[in-house]
Amino acid sequence: METVVRKCGLLVEAYAKQVVPVDTGTLKNSIMAEFPDRFTAEIAPHTEYAIYVEYGTRYMAARPYMRPAAERVRPVFLEAMDKAAGE
Repeated sequence: METVVRKCGLLVEAYAKQVVPVDTGTLKNSIMAEFPDRFTAEIAPHTEYAIYVEYGTRYMAARPYMRPAAERVRPVFLEAMDKAAGE
């Protein structure tokens, strides 16, 4: 299961980097997967303005990139965890 968490965390990071809007590349380069323990993956951007791009503001429409990345990998994660639990 530890391997599934790590692989899927890296998949979310990779997909988020593919779909994030790019102006200077700072936001894209700030997206990182971190693994604080064996069964936890934290994938997040590390810029002050990342949340405004994801959710939008009253002046700018949302341009989600983290949520779509997580949703895209969710079925892969669930299937892999089912297989790992059945072994």
